[in-house]
Amino acid sequence: MIRGILITVITWCLSIFVVHGQKPLNLYQLPTDGISHVQITAIYQDSQGFLWFGTVNGLNRFDGYEYKVFKHKGGDRSSLSSNYVTCIAEDKNQQLWVGTKHGLNRFDRNSQEFTSYFPDKNNPKALPGKNIEVLFLDKEKNFWIGTWNGLCRYQEQNETFELFLHDPSDPNSVSGDKINSIIQDHLGRLWIGTNFSGVTVYDPETKFFERYLHENDDDKSLSGNTIISMYEDSFREIWIGTFQRGLNRFNEKEKRFIRYKPDGQSSSIATNSVYSIMENMDRKLIIGGMQGGMSVYNRKQDTFTNYDTKGRVNIGGTAASVLCHYTLKGGEILIATSNGGVSIYDNFPSQFELYSHDPKEPGSLSINFIKETFVDKDGNIWIGTEGGGLNLFDRNHKKFKTFTKREGHSNALQDNVINVIQQDALGNLLLGTAMTGLATFDTKKNFFRHVYACRSIETETSINAINDLSIEQPQLFWIATDNGLCLYNERDEDSKKYLENDIGKVEVLKRDYEGRIWAGTEKGLYLYDPQRDIFKKYPLEVNQQNEWVASLFEDRYNRLWVSFLNDKLALLDKEKQKLDFVGVDRLVNVTNIIEDQSGFLWITAKDGLFKYELLSGEPYAQLRRSYNENDGLITTKFNANTASITKDGLLIFGSDQGLTIFHPDSIKFNPNPPIIKITDFWVEKTNTNPEETGLVEEPIDQRTDIQLNHEQNSFSIEFAALNFIKPQKNQYQYRLEGFDSTWSQISNIRRASYHEVPSGNYVFKVRASNNDGVWQKEPTELKIFVSSVPLWQNRKLQAITSVVVFISLLVWLYSYWSREQRTKKPASLLEDVKHTLFTRNSKPKEDNSAQLDKQWLERFTKIVEQQLTSKDFGIDELCRELGTSRTQLYRKVKEITDLTVFELIKEIKLEKAAQLLQKTDESVSDISFQAGFKSLSHFSKVFQEKFGSSPSQFRQK
Repeated sequence: MIRGILITVITWCLSIFVVHGQKPLNLYQLPTDGISHVQITAIYQDSQGFLWFGTVNGLNRFDGYEYKVFKHKGGDRSSLSSNYVTCIAEDKNQQLWVGTKHGLNRFDRNSQEFTSYFPDKNNPKALPGKNIEVLFLDKEKNFWIGTWNGLCRYQEQNETFELFLHDPSDPNSVSGDKINSIIQDHLGRLWIGTNFSGVTVYDPETKFFERYLHENDDDKSLSGNTIISMYEDSFREIWIGTFQRGLNRFNEKEKRFIRYKPDGQSSSIATNSVYSIMENMDRKLIIGGMQGGMSVYNRKQDTFTNYDTKGRVNIGGTAASVLCHYTLKGGEILIATSNGGVSIYDNFPSQFELYSHDPKEPGSLSINFIKETFVDKDGNIWIGTEGGGLNLFDRNHKKFKTFTKREGHSNALQDNVINVIQQDALGNLLLGTAMTGLATFDTKKNFFRHVYACRSIETETSINAINDLSIEQPQLFWIATDNGLCLYNERDEDSKKYLENDIGKVEVLKRDYEGRIWAGTEKGLYLYDPQRDIFKKYPLEVNQQNEWVASLFEDRYNRLWVSFLNDKLALLDKEKQKLDFVGVDRLVNVTNIIEDQSGFLWITAKDGLFKYELLSGEPYAQLRRSYNENDGLITTKFNANTASITKDGLLIFGSDQGLTIFHPDSIKFNPNPPIIKITDFWVEKTNTNPEETGLVEEPIDQRTDIQLNHEQNSFSIEFAALNFIKPQKNQYQYRLEGFDSTWSQISNIRRASYHEVPSGNYVFKVRASNNDGVWQKEPTELKIFVSSVPLWQNRKLQAITSVVVFISLLVWLYSYWSREQRTKKPASLLEDVKHTLFTRNSKPKEDNSAQLDKQWLERFTKIVEQQLTSKDFGIDELCRELGTSRTQLYRKVKEITDLTVFELIKEIKLEKAAQLLQKTDESVSDISFQAGFKSLSHFSKVFQEKFGSSPSQFRQK
């Protein structure tokens, strides 16, 4: 018994150790502003790259920035059949299907309408049930629908459904009709999870069904019969999640199941109801469920590490529920939780190691505020802190050994604030403190010795605050203090040399490749003049208001980089004696500069950590990537001059939140260039389309070209890169070919605006990069045609050609008058137009059918004529009046008249205008309005095209 208790205690301690050693998952939430409801029930990424979120109150399309909402509208048969969305998928033709609690829907991207499917008792090939729970496209491109009244397969040819129903008398049938989930394994078999009836495995080749059920007397059977999730992992093992009965792993060879349930231990799974099973890029299984957050499976130890829905390690207690998940094409995982909304797990985990003080952990960092980091000749990492003394980091065990001030111990550290750490020729550490001057530390004997290295010449008082050290020769080094500089000889303390320079506080010292000493001070940059034995201010030909130097660094090309306090970073041209800000002018308040073993600069600044590629000429450096808290950094506010590098390439940075250590080669990035879509188009700041009616047959993201008249030559175009990992880091470049001479680059603004674009053909091109600077190779294009200004509106041409036009008009009028005398005008122009519309290219029909079409066309014409002056009347209202859908309307008009809906409406409007011109004395402007035209110029243009004369000339005839 004692042995058993001991084993239990050891196991518990090991589990606690494992939990403490785990890193948090890198999760961050997508925005929820604009979404129809925060409770997400389904997630899908379509073939075009858009995200679709199903909720309990509508369907949402997300482009990374904004949501477009689709909802059920009472009486509108082309809207979503129900607002409670359960599942979303595409078929082999990339048509989007949406399952709801009340019907199945197919979405038409062009018309933005839904076609709904419901059960029909009189049709054996209809959908078996209205409650749709799962949509699944198998490897053979068969589209499966799971309902709570049976399973079916969609037959595209005749838009019917092949049913697979439970038959109590037939063991070779699905085990139950309440279908919850479907997956396909590597052998092509379908695994069908049901409510109350276990799992059925269907082999499409043999047409054979195999059932797996829970059996009370068999602990190797399924743990429960209500299956709510299934997954085949990369090791080709099937995992099955149940409702309130835990997780199951299927052993294919033995045809048995291994069960996982919460058992009170921190290493067990956190939930009994498994809603979600997924796998990350490290091939680790992630389990989500009711009030259990997420459990990450350790395959070697057969244990779980539990996390809450914020990605934090969850040692015990309940957490919010994971409702569903979806893995994007780029490998990112989207997770919907009961907290509301969707969190994204980028699946490219950051390799930043973060170390901070933990009062419960004796081996943690002594204090979070880091003043200095230093790597000695043996590769040991030393950390100087603000109040926590000196720390030695044990890389193997991830532990810290601390040396702090101890009263009454002369050989101990006397100051807990360590500003600078160096190493002398004997291997001893040189420690610059804030209050007790210089100290040396014999690391082999653990012996500290304090030396008052500098003394003020004016006051004869000790200078205790030391900011930096630079070794001149063995046991001879420069000391930077708040009161200037001094040269200290370690072998002879009385040989201190004081410098009579009014240079103020010295922040940093740097010895360049030529052996010259540079001092960065509060009054500027100084260079040591050995001939005169003074530090001379280095003249800088630059308008630099703030001369306070914060840091100095010399790169592999022997160029000196200088950062100024609360200002920009610059490169020093030693020959021209000036600073050059070219290439890195976006960096402000630089605190650290260091070069890695691959020749990249790593710079900490105001907005985070930046990786630059060093270049030999101008530009001197090119930004490759930036990092902030979303990338796993504990903070973006790093303390000045706390960067160092180990022999094997580890980079170390200190902040007031702890220590950051990483290897540049271990940081993974997002390699997937984004898809970019044009999401909206404005004309003169009004969200409209260039059609005269304000309506189009397809949305802007489905179009490849657009036509504008000359009055619509000021417009804006909105676009979105469909990269959902930190979309705020996306970059854009755009150009209107034929108008712009160069590409414009923007980041947060996703809009291009153009004003008074001349008539002509243009191509708008836009491309984007993802959060890691990976650019789309081929830009997205939209062809734009701006028509010419009509002659009668071009004032310059009017002035030049007025005489010619007048003479030509007289000749034309005489010719037209002569022709009119020889021809007979039709009795009724309206009847002539209708007759032409009805007979042109129409198919032969029975007399009754033709009569019905004629009546329908007259009804169509009457409705349009009644609403010509209505601003709010559009295609949706027309469909409602006719009792039809958009798709049916387009099809009917095309079949009868061989015209589009918009062409037919334009014909009716023109005929109405012709009648008014013949029968009334109203002005042309008033008639244009009454006929439904918004623009007089546009009315005149299309009227001329239709009747061969202007409205005024037509009236005169």
